[in-house]
Amino acid sequence: MDAAFLASDGKVTCIDAEGEERWQTGTDASWRITAPGAEPADGAFLPSLTVFMPTPGAEPLLLALGERSACMLSHADGKLLSCVRLP
Repeated sequence: MDAAFLASDGKVTCIDAEGEERWQTGTDASWRITAPGAEPADGAFLPSLTVFMPTPGAEPLLLALGERSACMLSHADGKLLSCVRLP
């Protein structure tokens, strides 16, 4: 089983079960970092990385949500499929 991570600079990294990096892709799904230990304000943005299955049996996709962009990537190889700016 792989694990995928979204960093504040928008990089998405996939690591395999042995701890080896499978792939890493830069995206526009970044966000500003608050002060260490600071709590987000009410209604503040929270980043997200979600596995998305478009149809049963289809290849899983990753949806990376940043402060101003949402990006869709292939889980298999990290290929950036689409990125849209958010209002």
